[in-house]
Amino acid sequence: YLLGWAHLQRRTRDDFLSGISYFEKAIEDEPTYALAHAALTEAYASLITRGLIEPVEGKRKMEDASRNALSLDPNLAEAHVAIAQPSLYFPPYNAISDSAIYYGGWASHNDAVSKSCSLRISLLGSGLLREMSYQYS
Repeated sequence: YLLGWAHLQRRTRDDFLSGISYFEKAIEDEPTYALAHAALTEAYASLITRGLIEPVEGKRKMEDASRNALSLDPNLAEAHVAIAQPSLYFPPYNAISDSAIYYGGWASHNDAVSKSCSLRISLLGSGLLREMSYQYS
């Protein structure tokens, strides 16, 4: 798992793919390792933003990994951030309503959501900035 993150931080195509391999190996060794599933979401997001994977394939893989992470550990902040990521990279950039639909409403998940609030706000902000740059370019 940690080797996967080390490769992800190098930000090259080969390192992204190596990072994914390490995350998948961690999942193979421990299928209930929710952090590794959440990390896969970040890895695929990195590939998508750099044009290194087809967006449709990347989105599908992001959604699968994020759902796996959340189902394995509903209290894991990284899993909640992972659930929001596909909505930040693909129109209509609506992480809040998508999460509310997925969770069945905010009220039932306030504790888990509040744990990842600062990370989610950061991701939402970057998604909104990206949307604004598309509108004005």
